[in-house]
Amino acid sequence: MCGLFGKKEKVEPKYLIALIGVTGAGKSTFISRATGRKDIEISNSSSSCTKDIQAVSFKYKKSQVTLIDTPGFDDTNRSDAEILQTIALFLSGSEQAGLPLTGIIFLQPVYSTRMQGSEKRRTRLIEKILGEDAFPNLVLATTQWSQMKHPKEGEARVEERSSQDDFWGYMIKHGARVVKHDDTKSSALKIVGSIIDNHKDGVQLQMQKELAANDFKVILTSAGKLADAALGESTVEFEKRLQQLKRTTSGHAVDADDQEEVDDIQEDLKKTVAQQEKLRNATVTPEQVQKWVKVLTQVTEIGITAAKVIACAVC
Repeated sequence: MCGLFGKKEKVEPKYLIALIGVTGAGKSTFISRATGRKDIEISNSSSSCTKDIQAVSFKYKKSQVTLIDTPGFDDTNRSDAEILQTIALFLSGSEQAGLPLTGIIFLQPVYSTRMQGSEKRRTRLIEKILGEDAFPNLVLATTQWSQMKHPKEGEARVEERSSQDDFWGYMIKHGARVVKHDDTKSSALKIVGSIIDNHKDGVQLQMQKELAANDFKVILTSAGKLADAALGESTVEFEKRLQQLKRTTSGHAVDADDQEEVDDIQEDLKKTVAQQEKLRNATVTPEQVQKWVKVLTQVTEIGITAAKVIACAVC
């Protein structure tokens, strides 16, 4: 755990907002813009702070806002199952600390062209983490518009995602809002302000309820079950591909290319099985929760203005 604390300043009321999305979507940059801090760890850093959870507190008007930078999905170094366990830790800790989430900001790079199966699965996973009751507290913020040569193409991609229930459509129908984030301080603060203005009481996420009801076992939550099913499907596909290769190479010597493909599939299969086993055994421990409770309490109760506090929790 790490922290840098400055002069105390009483700030009321307090709001907690989580940022979620794929690695590289701009979560850390969003926090930097909103708070004015220049030393926020970027999401692809090897630092333990950004590999796990980062909390940054700042003063907004007459309120204190804490932004939570959660680990990004689709990380090349960590599976979604591992990231899910880290998110479970944060959710359990915030509830234990008596700090309900005011809102959630889901960041999506607009330059992402194709809506593939991986994005669909990730969207389903996020839906299971949040639950329908939290959709009105959700902002779907599109990012990195500066990388679009033709803005109308970006607008078409946003519309496509928004119109399909398999992507954003279902969440929008149940209260989620889509906004354009132009990577400026005013844009970030406008999004934060819109959440605070509309949702002052906070919301309990579906995964928080399910963790508390199931001895904090990740696999027994809806999100955990969905992640487990996805890993199971991957395992079946790898095994089918291995069988196909065995049939095509039966009766003759295996050439170097075929052997390399077999080796790659076997390695992927081994990793997937290991990830599934880890997910099925994943439990948020009291020690982990108390560590994160301590961090959140320090950040939210000391009442420190922007550029004065950064705290990290490592699970």
